[in-house]
Amino acid sequence: MGESHTRSIAKTVTWRITGSTSAVIIAYMVTGSVAVSGTIGVVHLIVNTLLYWIHERVWAQVRWGRQNP
Repeated sequence: MGESHTRSIAKTVTWRITGSTSAVIIAYMVTGSVAVSGTIGVVHLIVNTLLYWIHERVWAQVRWGRQNP
């Protein structure tokens, strides 16, 4: 039993909101610049959304650790 693409996308979006928010906060704490932290946040969002989605789709193909109903 695998995961649908829709479920993987929903998980990706909610995780990225969490991750990108923390990245922007940390970047602001380090730089003190709203513009720089915003730019870092946008780049972080795009790159890590793609990486997480790829990660999810790869793991959807891995049978290890699954319990069959």
